Amino acid sequence: AEEIHERFPKMAVELILTDIFQSERLQSATKDVGRYSAFVSLESKRLNAEVPEGQPRRKVHEMSSEIAAKWRELSEAEKNEATKEELAHLRDRRANKEIGEHQVPAAAAQDTLLTLERVKENLRRLTARTGDEHLLITTRGTSKIFHKPYIYTIPVDMGYRMDAFMVSGVEGLARTQVQVLMQLKKDISQLIFRKLQECMGKTKVGRMVYRSFVEQITRRYGVVVKNWPLREFKNPSSIGTKTELELLLSSWNTDATYFYRMTSLEFGDW
Repeated sequence: AEEIHERFPKMAVELILTDIFQSERLQSATKDVGRYSAFVSLESKRLNAEVPEGQPRRKVHEMSSEIAAKWRELSEAEKNEATKEELAHLRDRRANKEIGEHQVPAAAAQDTLLTLERVKENLRRLTARTGDEHLLITTRGTSKIFHKPYIYTIPVDMGYRMDAFMVSGVEGLARTQVQVLMQLKKDISQLIFRKLQECMGKTKVGRMVYRSFVEQITRRYGVVVKNWPLREFKNPSSIGTKTELELLLSSWNTDATYFYRMTSLEFGDW
């Protein structure tokens, strides 16, 4: 990625890296079993069944021309009919190979470790593409299987973060959530008051009011609120959910919600 960036300075390294990983992901996607593969499987079994007992079985590459010639003679309908059952069988066999339970402990342990290494690599690539974080813990499902617990985290300090959570427990999490809500309410209240002051210009108001906004602000100064995003117009300190607070904050920050000072004509009509 850095070499490409040196040749094309306008392309960010992060963007190049993302493209590389996305390309590798697409190239490594598993392909479905095709009809011809199923036909080759069927024909190789049939032809080898004709080999006299005691004679060596024929290899697939030795029969490829013969099988291909027969395949070309079939119509599309005949191809579908001839391979329908074998396709289902091959797909089942592939699925069993991926997720089937192994009966031999040593083979199962080896399969676990190799599969987890592939998962680890895929998670690492996923993080490079998306920035996701991961915590993977794999343990034995039975005492008959012999492998150590497998733990993999991205980022590497996730274990320490989980440890901190376990020590503080739900009480600590709840306390943190309350602090977050309190800070959000404070930030929104300050933002709204600042926006009101900007709208008022040289006219100064002591504080923002909500219950008596119409009487104390609109009737006295001709200022109204446009596009309040919540159902009820009220003080942020009275809002109880983080979702509503974040919506309100975003609405004011993007100027979707704003104060508007009416013209003399508009105020007269009001």
